[in-house]
Amino acid sequence: MSKLKIYITLLLCCLSVSVNTAFAGIVTLDTTFNNSGYRHQNLSSNGSIAESVAIQPDGKIIAGGWTFSSGPGDFVSVRVNANGSLDTSYNSNGIVLSNFGPFDRGDTILIQPDGKILFGGERYSGFTNNDFAIARYNPNGSLDNSFDGNGLAAPVINGFSDEYCYDMSLQNDGKIVMVGSTAPSTTIGQNLPTDIVIMRLNSDGSLDTTFAGNGKLIVQFQNVSESAKSVVIQEDGKIVIGGFQTFKQHLVSIAINKRVCGSHVRSDGRPTRSIGFYRLN
Repeated sequence: MSKLKIYITLLLCCLSVSVNTAFAGIVTLDTTFNNSGYRHQNLSSNGSIAESVAIQPDGKIIAGGWTFSSGPGDFVSVRVNANGSLDTSYNSNGIVLSNFGPFDRGDTILIQPDGKILFGGERYSGFTNNDFAIARYNPNGSLDNSFDGNGLAAPVINGFSDEYCYDMSLQNDGKIVMVGSTAPSTTIGQNLPTDIVIMRLNSDGSLDTTFAGNGKLIVQFQNVSESAKSVVIQEDGKIVIGGFQTFKQHLVSIAINKRVCGSHVRSDGRPTRSIGFYRLN
């Protein structure tokens, strides 16, 4: 019996902007990139998704996400040269797959100043509990075992709960700030509100106990679902997060009205004040 195969590929695309007197700001594919302006990379017949992309100082490009290649879900990253060809100095074929648990999902990728690669997301313990997870790779694609002992840090944040990491940022001192959401218990099949969660790690992957006392901060502004989707570090070390609050929900957590919010967090993990709200219909 034949099996229908559906290919969902990692896609890298390079655009150029040309300006002329007739059409200002025309955007076209840059055909110097892989001779076409884009690159599809088939990784699995079951599906692969790129969630984040980073550019190294040498111009090489890393796309990170997750794939169903060797199991229910794995971290996957692909590195290409500046011209769009696979970088064979990265795990010999330009592709790194990492299986850390029953289901893993890579969401955000960063390049450290020393060239090491940080890859953040979640590690699922079945489909009813998942934790923040962050892996660090050497420039050649191998796991950096100096990072939390085996290349992966996945601290428990809120006991038996669902946590999702959506973004991370690197401080000047090498500490890593990860943000996302958490719920008091599994949210599958339930209409439970989520809270904002911020976690800070030392450069070796251990929790930074100078941040909120234990390296983890859960923030609830109101008794509604809230989530941090983005994080940046100010020059003075304060942490700025952006996300949303959901005020009306269906059972499957489809938002009807949202507020997009920004918040300050001091460098020691204490919240300051809201810096702005606006409503989206």
